[in-house]
Amino acid sequence: MHNEISIKIMTRHTDIASLPIPSSRFYDRGKFGRLFPWLPPCIKDEESSLDLLALADLMKGGRDDSRMPAGYTYLGQFIIHDISFDPTSINERQVDPDYLWNFRTPALDLDSLYGGGPFVTPFLYEATNQSIPFLMGNKWELENLPDRYKIPRTKAGIAIISDPRNDENAIISQLHATFLMLHNEMLKRVDGGNRMEKFFLARRETTWLYQWVILKDYLPRIVDKVLVEDILENGRKYYDWHNEPFIPLEFSAAAFRFGHAQVKPLYTFNNDNDNLAVSVFIEPKGAPRINWKSFFFLQEQGVRPNFNRQLGPFLTELLNDLPESVLNNPELPSEAPDEEPKRKNALWASILECKMKVNEKHLAARNLFRGTMLKLPSGQGVARAMKKKGDNQIEVFDIPDIPEKLKSNTPLWYWILYEAQQKGMGEKLGPVGARIVAEVIIGLLEGDKTSFLNQDPNWIPRDKEGKPKEEFNMIDLLELAGVY
Repeated sequence: MHNEISIKIMTRHTDIASLPIPSSRFYDRGKFGRLFPWLPPCIKDEESSLDLLALADLMKGGRDDSRMPAGYTYLGQFIIHDISFDPTSINERQVDPDYLWNFRTPALDLDSLYGGGPFVTPFLYEATNQSIPFLMGNKWELENLPDRYKIPRTKAGIAIISDPRNDENAIISQLHATFLMLHNEMLKRVDGGNRMEKFFLARRETTWLYQWVILKDYLPRIVDKVLVEDILENGRKYYDWHNEPFIPLEFSAAAFRFGHAQVKPLYTFNNDNDNLAVSVFIEPKGAPRINWKSFFFLQEQGVRPNFNRQLGPFLTELLNDLPESVLNNPELPSEAPDEEPKRKNALWASILECKMKVNEKHLAARNLFRGTMLKLPSGQGVARAMKKKGDNQIEVFDIPDIPEKLKSNTPLWYWILYEAQQKGMGEKLGPVGARIVAEVIIGLLEGDKTSFLNQDPNWIPRDKEGKPKEEFNMIDLLELAGVY
């Protein structure tokens, strides 16, 4: 803490670029924190709100398909729901955005699936004297009974799951159900022991399979495999902690939001109805069953494959017209500050118009304004800090064809998407975005005493035939769950 305080005092009279770059180890902030706490916020004044809205409007546009199967975007959504959940009101964030509380453990431990376990959240399970499987949709005698591949619901249609965000669209809903089924299948493979011993062994196996897929399959698809291997062998440069791992805001509110740019407006769910393409935001409880071979594949397998869009600073129009089911709490103040009555004029009218647009429909604007509220640094600021640390492959650049004030002081989320387009060729994250994402994901595994990296680093998953498989990937996991 003393290091952080001294940095803040020094920056009042010193050029930030001349300061030594400390480790985030000295930033003791619990569940949420920052990788670069000494960097100033990108946006400091209300006038920039209009520039942010203009920037959001520039993010409309189409992109070509990438080579990545579309299912990995929704695996990424599942991952972020597993490691972070911030229900804090925007008023509390404005008081001190550094002290947000994460209602998820900062670990890849599937607490978004298991909740508090069978004793704390027994409604998630269907316990018997011999076993504790998850409750599935076919156990409820409801009207329009979902099949066994879907999550259970109340009579009102509310999903009975630990994290309601995993029911905000049809794809993430059925992916959540897949992990429920994976646990139930792992239970069948446990030999001996009482029901609690079986439960914990099945949970460990399910969680380790999930962690393996993230580290060995998911992460190398979004960053260079060489970077993953370098971090595992030589350690992390930026992401560290004092007491326990935290979720950096530069990661959760910027770098890991790259998946929004990969979303397509329509997907082929299965081969029925002449390969009818349906919106990702179709009501989950009324969605057709997904054929996962269309979302995770090594090659075409007799189905129409769904690919992601290329990475870049563009979002599909669908995400600028969000349905009510995925809208969260307002993320902007409802009125102008009382201490500045003169500003309640045309400027504030424009800002409030922006607020309404953000609250109602516009995901790009919502992300940009959220970064402002959380006082995120600029993309250029983060790139300079990394370059000073010795990352010579990183380039610091301005962005053309955006509002003038933002060209050399660009919101971090937008800058990382632009970097992915220019340096990652739209297929992977660029050097800054890749380093943040890879260090945090690997760091969460290394900081979790129960992860396979710490418990059994030589552990290798077994495929559906029970054979060890070092190339185990998401397809193998789906096969184990019985859905592929």
